[in-house]
Amino acid sequence: VLDSNDKLAVQERVSGSWVTQDLLVQGVQAVFVDASGDATGELDRTNINAAITELASRNPAADQGTIFLTGRKYYIDEQIVFGDDSYPVIGSIPGPSLVGLNNAYIEYVGSDISAAANPYAISVYFRPGLGGTRIKNIALDCNSNCRGMLCHSLTYFSEVSNIKIEYSVGIGIDIIDCYKSRFVDVHVRYGAGIGMRVH
Repeated sequence: VLDSNDKLAVQERVSGSWVTQDLLVQGVQAVFVDASGDATGELDRTNINAAITELASRNPAADQGTIFLTGRKYYIDEQIVFGDDSYPVIGSIPGPSLVGLNNAYIEYVGSDISAAANPYAISVYFRPGLGGTRIKNIALDCNSNCRGMLCHSLTYFSEVSNIKIEYSVGIGIDIIDCYKSRFVDVHVRYGAGIGMRVH
């Protein structure tokens, strides 16, 4: 289900493998990332990281905007990290929101990282701004090679919704130090270990 801001993004979308533009969606800038179809995971991972870099370069000290996944299926061969994971300044480099416009399906096809220091397919760290971070309309297949999603220090009305995580190892979704954030319609199935951990 798309909200009015997502519908606006669809109406204003332009085509391309990944396209940046100065469209304002909910007062922030938006980048659209199409699915490449590359099953090795290199292209989709590269395009999503390019979108993160592009948004960070536009206004590095403020709200980092939203990445809209316009395709249906994406492959990633490495972890995707939104925001700054360096302790003790977690969130000093803000990360963008991630929204699937067609209930995007992301499959992790990289090597087994279940024992790595950061074993998550997707990590999301605090983004400053009262708008909060939105992670929504995403299905994540971990292929039994990693944990699913880490949400760290999300705050000020952040929202994680319509998330499905499958075949995770250890933990499906880790929620750490999140404050005034909404987690709605989050499902973990076929995982080995803990489905959701809140701490």
